[in-house]
Amino acid sequence: MKVLKIFFAAALTISMVACSPSGTMVETTPSQTPVGTPSFTFTPISTPTEKPVATPTPVVEPTATPGVSDEYYIYTIHGVGENSASPYPWEGEAVEPVTIKYGTSGSDTVRLVQERLTKLGFYCSVANGTYNSRTRTALNDFQTMIGMEKTEDITPEVLEVLFDPKGIPQLAIEEFDITEGILDGFTVFIDAGHGGDDTGTARGSLVERTVVIDQSYRIATMLEKAGARVIMTRIDNTKVALSYRSALTNYVVLTDMKKDTEKKIELVRAQMEERLTYAQMGATELSQNADTLRESIVKAMTEKMRLDAAVTAALDGYGSDSDEYKDALAALTEYEAEIEKLNAKYQLVRQMYFSLQLNVDLDDFIEKFRIRIAELEEYRDKIEYYMGLFDINIENPTTEFEGLYVKTYDENGFKIIEPELAEIMDITGTFCENKYAFLSIHVNGVDNAPNVSGTEIYVRNKNTSNNNYGINRYYYQNYNAEERSALAGDLKTAFDEVNPMGDNKASVIKDQDLFVLREMNVPGILLEMGYSTNDHDRLAMMTPNVRNKFAYGIYQGLMLYYLG
Repeated sequence: MKVLKIFFAAALTISMVACSPSGTMVETTPSQTPVGTPSFTFTPISTPTEKPVATPTPVVEPTATPGVSDEYYIYTIHGVGENSASPYPWEGEAVEPVTIKYGTSGSDTVRLVQERLTKLGFYCSVANGTYNSRTRTALNDFQTMIGMEKTEDITPEVLEVLFDPKGIPQLAIEEFDITEGILDGFTVFIDAGHGGDDTGTARGSLVERTVVIDQSYRIATMLEKAGARVIMTRIDNTKVALSYRSALTNYVVLTDMKKDTEKKIELVRAQMEERLTYAQMGATELSQNADTLRESIVKAMTEKMRLDAAVTAALDGYGSDSDEYKDALAALTEYEAEIEKLNAKYQLVRQMYFSLQLNVDLDDFIEKFRIRIAELEEYRDKIEYYMGLFDINIENPTTEFEGLYVKTYDENGFKIIEPELAEIMDITGTFCENKYAFLSIHVNGVDNAPNVSGTEIYVRNKNTSNNNYGINRYYYQNYNAEERSALAGDLKTAFDEVNPMGDNKASVIKDQDLFVLREMNVPGILLEMGYSTNDHDRLAMMTPNVRNKFAYGIYQGLMLYYLG
């Protein structure tokens, strides 16, 4: 899987704190903003039409690798659609089906139960062989999910289900059709919330940081099958800062912009060299080149007509999903690209011929290319400089509010964006339209209100004096609000259709000032799957098939957003 690999060991401290986006965020004392900014003049560049290519992302070397003996666990089964009828088979030695009384300690069987339940997503704390209240809660949640009566003791019946080498049919996942390659060229950032000692909301045997990492893997698996490039901000129990999540996203987009600009430089330079070559020719030689190119175009058009007919025949005879149709379409597309190149070269030769006839000064003509190359090179250098401003965040993933994310306030107490971050958001906002999306995955929770439930989609829109953004009210003015609203709307449409929670309750879109959505200009949303403090939502979110449905809802929503 093409994801950013970051490993850090961290101790687990379960907190009963709700994951409400409206909660107060504690920020550390900022460091100084980098100095020595180059004095570039920033010239806007037209939005590229080429699809972005795969971009390597920064990798932080691991300090430790989590395993089943650690005090925290992550899901280790990320398959989607494999053995879905009976997933999660037990691959260890047979476990004797006996009755284990509550309070038993020092039991190898209890330890295996704790490890097995935790691997399946039911938090048991430390796997120490003691049958305590935490393990009983996890066991009862598992029993409820698979349709068994809750028991005080660990029964032979539940042991047979847990350690069945054929798998657990009650946790079967629904198969979904994913069209391979349909999202090719699109980039999706998946941000699993919390991590490490930041557990997020925790109720019963549900721990937010674990549920959302599993959910993120399921989303990534489906999107990658569809051809999208997926970048995850964390892939294990690592705690990463809010600053890192936004910095990584900005850094990747800038990297793509740099590569795109370098391609433009190569193209302009090639065009200049081509014109210099033709400038050495006389009128007769140019005329002969034009005749040769015209003949090639006629032949190519004839072949295109044949390929057009072949595509239609393959579609009618075999269907749009057939290899015959795909191969014919690929051949046609390749020929169309070749015809486009021939036409461009033909027009260039004609232009050079008439320029020669009219005694046009070609030195002035070529100088324009040199000026354009210089502009593009300056633009590339500026982007590279911007990328370097995020080094402090990329290299120190757990450090908050460093570099461009320091806190600065005006005389009225309103937070002010760093000028260079504002420039970055200006240029990345245009570049990202309809090619990128940022999804932050969370679980909600609210104390003393067990009936509050449902899926919520949070969006951070433009700053105005009327919205509820507090000290961030005037932070930045050029968010691509239309794209953000479109993404949220398309995901809501998909969720309401797929109905992941099985309750037919419509999802809700809310406007909220959230760090990960505020500090970048990539179209993004924060998804609260449901409420851990609601019994229906909690057990539903712990069910693998529900999480698969959420992943499919994301896939469908992005299909609507990207492809209409």
